[in-house]
Amino acid sequence: MLTLLEPSDLSLSAPIDMDLERFLTALTEETKKVRDYERTSGHFVAGNHPLIKMLQGFEVNLEKDPMITYTRTKAIETEIGHAYGICTYSSMSDVTSDFFYPCKELMIIDRSSPSLSEVRMMNEKQNWLDITPVKTVSLPLFYHPLQPPKGDFRTVDDTEVSVISVHLPLLAMMYHNWLLQNEKLDAGTQETHQAFISRYVIPNMMESQVHAYVLRTVWEVMSELPSMIDDFDGALFVRDFHDELTKEYGDFIDNLRLSKYEETEYLSVLPSVFDKSIYQGMVDLEAPNSAYNLGTTVAAYHKAIDLVMKLGEQQGRSGRRFDKLRSRLVRQVKGKRAFNYIADKPLAEELRRWFTRVLEE
Repeated sequence: MLTLLEPSDLSLSAPIDMDLERFLTALTEETKKVRDYERTSGHFVAGNHPLIKMLQGFEVNLEKDPMITYTRTKAIETEIGHAYGICTYSSMSDVTSDFFYPCKELMIIDRSSPSLSEVRMMNEKQNWLDITPVKTVSLPLFYHPLQPPKGDFRTVDDTEVSVISVHLPLLAMMYHNWLLQNEKLDAGTQETHQAFISRYVIPNMMESQVHAYVLRTVWEVMSELPSMIDDFDGALFVRDFHDELTKEYGDFIDNLRLSKYEETEYLSVLPSVFDKSIYQGMVDLEAPNSAYNLGTTVAAYHKAIDLVMKLGEQQGRSGRRFDKLRSRLVRQVKGKRAFNYIADKPLAEELRRWFTRVLEE
């Protein structure tokens, strides 16, 4: 996580707002419904999907425990990331589009380290079905929060960008468990690699996608932008809470106007889905340690940065701690020329202009 976005007090919790909580609980249940439906869906991702290509980089020995695959992949995750176009500390992300979302897409390696006991728990029995190796960090405007990110859209907006994180060791362990299950099936019923990505990996992205949607909605409220979403495109009936959530978040923020929180503390007191705050729901990327991953990390969190800046302006003040962290980030980005390490030059230039306007002026 960028230090700029880390609350100084992690013990803060969201005030209770019964109306907002009711809609967030309902959205959580709709998210679970879509996830479960997609696990049986016949709508598969494209055969050239980058996640399918990544499976080729895993050394899987089905006679060994999947934990061995996790450990081996952990040891070479940077090399795999470099080979398959994921942003690491030593390589830029490929810029794709329409594999997940109808916009430009960047992928960044997730180097978070679950404890050994947590990994063992994920590996036990059928727990591997719920592993979330791929997560949505940021979501393009208008994208419906419950639309599964399977690509193949009618139109693509080249002015928008989404960032997706990939935890390669967890993806490899999940893949190993799926292969073990798949080889027990009769030859005529065995699943394809497309089915693995479409029925197991993509549905488990739904929670992070809806968290990203909540952050985007609050950002739109604070930016005084028209808050709209695309129509849901699918056979499943889903309930739409967008207008209600937009209104409730507007009211919730109005009630915080007299509060004395620091900028980033708002992320801990603004509620999100799955009984988490917005901060708890954000994908916790490793703090950037090079020019390669600094630019992509800023791109991933740019709406969150913009949001905390606007929340601070609403209070008519700026915390001393936040000012120091903001100045440090500005020095890092300028010193490393971080946006030069985003392969898409129009996107890099747009991020550079945004960064100057929001953080430097």
